[in-house]
Amino acid sequence: MTTSGELIEEGVNNNGVKTEGGAKTTANPAMARRAALAGGVGTVIEYYDFSVYGFLALTLAPLFFPEQDPATATLSALAVFASSYLVRPVGGWFFGILGDRRGRRFALVSTVLLMSAACLVMGLLPTHANIGIAATVAIVIVRLVQGFAAG
Repeated sequence: MTTSGELIEEGVNNNGVKTEGGAKTTANPAMARRAALAGGVGTVIEYYDFSVYGFLALTLAPLFFPEQDPATATLSALAVFASSYLVRPVGGWFFGILGDRRGRRFALVSTVLLMSAACLVMGLLPTHANIGIAATVAIVIVRLVQGFAAG
């Protein structure tokens, strides 16, 4: 879709579907700006959380991996951080198919909501002192969900 409002190929609408009678269609610049803004907001939310987790890995390590020495706990926290990047291609594949079948807007809203929910859960997670090994498992699962949503 173009953002300048110029004419798209004659007889083809914005989705690339041929129109009857060869009618000319124009791109809607306002809609393109709204989509870009929504995508930008979603990306900022996603990468803000990724950045905060990476920055706070030293603080989170003893809270979720207390049974290890400090260096190993920090490496474990960073491994959890890295694991979220491993599922991003799977999320990209899934949301690409979802966007093809249900529309780009639906896919975008789904990713933003999933990432927001995962960020909320991450903020509310109890530590290892409260629920034991379940906290470690929970943080890994939440990071995987965040990576999936960022895909």
